[in-house]
Amino acid sequence: ASHHRKGPVEVEGPNDRGLFRATCAFNTGQVRGREMTATGPWRADKESAAEDGEALRRAYLSGGNQALTELKNGLYAAAGAAPPPSKKESPADVAAAAAASGG
Repeated sequence: ASHHRKGPVEVEGPNDRGLFRATCAFNTGQVRGREMTATGPWRADKESAAEDGEALRRAYLSGGNQALTELKNGLYAAAGAAPPPSKKESPADVAAAAAASGG
């Protein structure tokens, strides 16, 4: 599906455990048609996942990839889960970020 606005938020789920999560696609602007997708942690209800998605969208629009990554790591830490590594982050980077944020 083609989206004309930046950062559309979708809620995925329920999964096999009845959980939901936000997914947000962002046009990076670097290469036409190139999108980056961010996913939030699995949540018990659709509303919480949608709130995560809106927060991820706002973070990206206000501070770019760095703000998005910081918020995503915080959401996962608060949910007690490890964030999925992005293409630019190694698992060691994710572990270091989690340790630095007290996770």
